[in-house]
Amino acid sequence: MAETIIAPEYEGRVLIELLQNAHDAHPARATDGRIEIRLDEEEGEFGTLYVANRGKPFGGKNFKDLCSIALSSKRADAGIGHKGVGFKSVLHLCDAPEVYSVAREGSRLLDGFTFRFARLDDYDALAREVAPERAGFADYLRENLLTLKVPVFLEEAPKTVQGFARPGFVTVIRLPLKSTDARSAAGAQVRELMDDSIPFELFLDRLERVRLEWRAAGETRRRTYDRQVEVLHHARGLKVQQITLRRRMRLIVVCGEADPDRAREALAASIEKSGDATRLDGLGEEGRGADRRTGRRSPAGGAAVHLPADGRADPGPRARLCPRTVLRGDEPSFVQRGGAVERPAARHSG
Repeated sequence: MAETIIAPEYEGRVLIELLQNAHDAHPARATDGRIEIRLDEEEGEFGTLYVANRGKPFGGKNFKDLCSIALSSKRADAGIGHKGVGFKSVLHLCDAPEVYSVAREGSRLLDGFTFRFARLDDYDALAREVAPERAGFADYLRENLLTLKVPVFLEEAPKTVQGFARPGFVTVIRLPLKSTDARSAAGAQVRELMDDSIPFELFLDRLERVRLEWRAAGETRRRTYDRQVEVLHHARGLKVQQITLRRRMRLIVVCGEADPDRAREALAASIEKSGDATRLDGLGEEGRGADRRTGRRSPAGGAAVHLPADGRADPGPRARLCPRTVLRGDEPSFVQRGGAVERPAARHSG
């Protein structure tokens, strides 16, 4: 069934898929969104994973989409993910995922859509209700009916879940982990996000904060990743922003349709405006970046990241940025100044 169909593509990416979905739950023009991820290995038999967001409350169409394989209400350009199967990746970690949401914006109580998906024993009750005369029908349903097609509505949210609503989170995904392997996999994915050398929040442009918490063996690890944006230049379809990540990594972002000369001119002026006169080809060792996939360091001299105009990441090989780099109008450029960031090859004019 669908569990085996999605396994090759989404194994090891459960937390990334949930992070993208939580990002996309915020309005398209938002910049103040917040997400909290918590892995509590001591809750339940094998641990529990939570992902909460402050976006729009979970509604009827979201519910329908969640119960429909490869179907999503999001347009292809409306967010990071749009296949509509990303949430199904949770089945790698959890047999019966749970969803809790507020009924309306501003509520501090998770009193809206409150449900979980079917556990194995739920099929027995379903078989008795639908076809009590059919012997073995419950086993047939377990074998052929995907758990995400069988929602079970709940009366109320647990206290641990309601705790997310008090600081303003509107939707909480709760995953009771199904095995020791699932717990290990969840821990590995949280550990990867906590790796300070990988600025995963760079492309989450609707957010201002992601908070991670990991409880295990009586200890709790916490990380908070902030993202601030300042517009340095915005005219004639060209925007230059300064993005500050984790309060220490600053990047200049050029996006919009513009010829290379005008884009380069706006970039230079924005660097002056930002109060940093560092030359693009003189960043030295502090300007070195790292490739997320290989972990290798790039040559000194700065780095650039190019993205499609709609903001969806498509990183490629590492590269060095120099003053002769051609800034393509349809591929905004990220100029790194300190810290580490991934980026594809830059094109040079000579």
